[in-house]
Amino acid sequence: MNPVEKYFNAERWYCAGGIGIGVVAIGLAAYFFFKLTQPFYTGMGWALFVPGLFFLIICSGVFVRSPKDIARVNSIIRSNPVILQQEEIPRMDKVMSNFKIIMIVETSLIVLSALLLVFGNLSSPWRGASAGILVMAFLLLGFDWLADRRGREYQEFLVAQIKNSK
Repeated sequence: MNPVEKYFNAERWYCAGGIGIGVVAIGLAAYFFFKLTQPFYTGMGWALFVPGLFFLIICSGVFVRSPKDIARVNSIIRSNPVILQQEEIPRMDKVMSNFKIIMIVETSLIVLSALLLVFGNLSSPWRGASAGILVMAFLLLGFDWLADRRGREYQEFLVAQIKNSK
């Protein structure tokens, strides 16, 4: 398997797991909303539902798009590697820059929600929301950390392709 296929297939299958996490988070949120209607669980439900929905939407898009990305990048490498430098490397630079920002936000959410749980004088819904945010932020940070590592390897491959084409 070439590095392009390795990268996009890994993205695809990690996102299959992300789709599962999104479905479970939304399912738990629904359970909390309709069965465990106490304020703590309602707060936790919202904290699971919103990021779970984003996870589901984003991961579904990546899952569907990945085979097209494999074909697109392999075609560029075969036909005109210079386009890698003009299109794919700048696209990946932006993706990697976004990962840095996203992981800072996720880390901040982990710290903030943990501090609120430990030191905050929160009402029950806000305590539940803080607990849900803590769980989801940890999951998202783990996914994004792994995606960042895969992205760095892929970027290195792209840069090597440019050097080899000269």
